[in-house]
Amino acid sequence: AGASQVHAVGRLDTSKQWRPSGARCAAAWLAWQCLIPRARANASVRCARQLRQMPGTEAAFLAGRITVEHVSLLAACQRADADGFV
Repeated sequence: AGASQVHAVGRLDTSKQWRPSGARCAAAWLAWQCLIPRARANASVRCARQLRQMPGTEAAFLAGRITVEHVSLLAACQRADADGFV
């Protein structure tokens, strides 16, 4: 997913606007409404959630300087050493 898509998914996730539909989570709603595989929907929601914890990484992602793969790698580094992660 591209940066603008992940950003929109993040807004959907935090707003909980998917709840009235009866979907169990944002990823389920996304897969259902956008007709995409559940794994892809899960990955988009996971990326959006990771970016919430890393504002500098989010800015670089939105600017097109890094990819989803970079976000995943940086999130793994942050989980491994949150205090040392900048």
